[in-house]
Amino acid sequence: MFNKYIDIIFKKQYPRWTIMLFDFAATASILLSYNFYQLDNFITISWPFIFLIPFVNFLFLIILGVYNTSIRYYSLENLFSLILSFVFSFFIIYQLSNFSFLFERFTTTDLLIVYYLSISIIISFRFFIKIIFKNFGTYKTENVLVYGSEDLNIIINFLNQSKYYKISGIINDANSNYLSSGINSYTLDDNLITIIKQNNIKKILIPDSLNVQKIEFIYNLKNSSKFDIVKFPEQSKFLDRLTEFSLNPLEIEDLLSRDKIAINKKNIKKEYSDKRILITGGAGSIGSEIIRQLIKFNPSEILIIDNSETPMFDLKAELSSFEEEIIFHFVVDSILDKDSMSYIFKNFKPEVVFHAAAYKHVSMMEENPKSAIMNNILGTKNLLEVSLNSSISKFVFISSDKAVNPSSVMGVTKRICELYISKFFNDIPDIIVTRFGNVLGSNGSVVKIFKDQISLGGPVTVTHPDVNRYFMTIPEASQLVLEAGAMGEKGEIFVFDMGDPVKISDLAKKMIKLSGKVLDEDIKIEYIGLRDGEKLYEELLTDNEKLKTSYNSLILIAEKDFVDDNTYNAIDELIESAKKGRNDIILIDKMKEIVKEYKPLNSIYS
Repeated sequence: MFNKYIDIIFKKQYPRWTIMLFDFAATASILLSYNFYQLDNFITISWPFIFLIPFVNFLFLIILGVYNTSIRYYSLENLFSLILSFVFSFFIIYQLSNFSFLFERFTTTDLLIVYYLSISIIISFRFFIKIIFKNFGTYKTENVLVYGSEDLNIIINFLNQSKYYKISGIINDANSNYLSSGINSYTLDDNLITIIKQNNIKKILIPDSLNVQKIEFIYNLKNSSKFDIVKFPEQSKFLDRLTEFSLNPLEIEDLLSRDKIAINKKNIKKEYSDKRILITGGAGSIGSEIIRQLIKFNPSEILIIDNSETPMFDLKAELSSFEEEIIFHFVVDSILDKDSMSYIFKNFKPEVVFHAAAYKHVSMMEENPKSAIMNNILGTKNLLEVSLNSSISKFVFISSDKAVNPSSVMGVTKRICELYISKFFNDIPDIIVTRFGNVLGSNGSVVKIFKDQISLGGPVTVTHPDVNRYFMTIPEASQLVLEAGAMGEKGEIFVFDMGDPVKISDLAKKMIKLSGKVLDEDIKIEYIGLRDGEKLYEELLTDNEKLKTSYNSLILIAEKDFVDDNTYNAIDELIESAKKGRNDIILIDKMKEIVKEYKPLNSIYS
């Protein structure tokens, strides 16, 4: 029963002013009591005197930072600051007592007694609070370390208000000057493994802006000790309503992403601000993230096309808080319906188009080449043709690294789209192609598959020990799409610097470790062989393409494709063949004629 009331009373950290009020009142009360004891007539007390000493005490307590630390984290350092505040206060009051009528009835001994009693009560109060928190709380508290950031005070305040966390220390960069009263401070050069074990650390909190090298360093500490790594958001993210302030577990994307991408926000804002923008595949992984990034640059209207109802419903709910600033249109439709697309373009009058709609799953499209041709190639053709008589100034097509020397149906349809786009160079002001590799965390990505397999206890299935892929996070890819769209000129193919390729087997091992499981003990990796159309290694350039640099080091520009009329006619014939039936072999042969470098691998079409 007692513990229940303790939890109610101390369920959170109370505002600092309540502690300040107690300190002020404690000293004032002692002065009043002392005067009752010493003076024959209470009326003769000088009232300014009753408030002067508490005020001077209070002033020095603030100056020396006594109120900067929650009482539950008080240490000897805090105790020293508190005592020092009273020492300074005593000398100020003592000097004033030599010439002020306020102190004529008080001797030096009287002042010493008042200060002794005041500091005793104030220190006792603080230790009483610490004992209550330590011994009588029924909740389970976890010891945590916090990695320093610009928003460190915010996360400390957040943790102090929670009854579930106790800050055991701050991890700072070696050159950091941050000092936190009452909280131990460490650097990456310290023996963090020993510190983690000695303090029974259960979690290390890191800012989600921490660079990947430091994340990797902290992640590798898990080899010697068991703890969780969780992220807290940057202040700007939860202030602009895109993220709530919360603690989120470290994801594999955090270990594979690069340092924060620098984009030219001025150019991007100039390109998209106050524009009407249309996005196909807008409820998908890339399309929806493009929308989230676009919001920051104040377009006037965004029309979102997708043929999946449920993801559109979820996206509409997510974007509802921005509807006062941006007009959204949500259209559940197919890009294969040319008449419908024409109606949308005519009435909405888009100025910029991002074409992200596509069938993308390699193994699925190997079994359905007709559907891949219809959705990926015909859908793109429809959009380009309805763009001819519209008001658009920019058309951005999102391609794939699988379009390079394609070995799969999905890849060759993307390459054919790249070729067909060149037919419209002279008719649409700016047509731009963006090409990048696998996107971490997208729908159906290997990361989501591995997560599901790990949650079920394994095995984690990998196609080949040596298979590797280029990876980029969804926000990284979307930011670079916007950047490329802002800088692009007619017909350019923008190839994103994907960093170093990642072995899928290494990715699986990291995800197993991140989940707290032990490889080969808790979960095994099983190699099942390459799937239809799958390569061991992906490429970003065809054999004949050459690159030039742009002002953004992460965006390279490939040479434009120049295609003759025979190729355009062959693409039109391919589409007509797909419309008429499902003779997969005929469709595959036609695609081989159009894209000479298309060589199916591990496929029935090989």
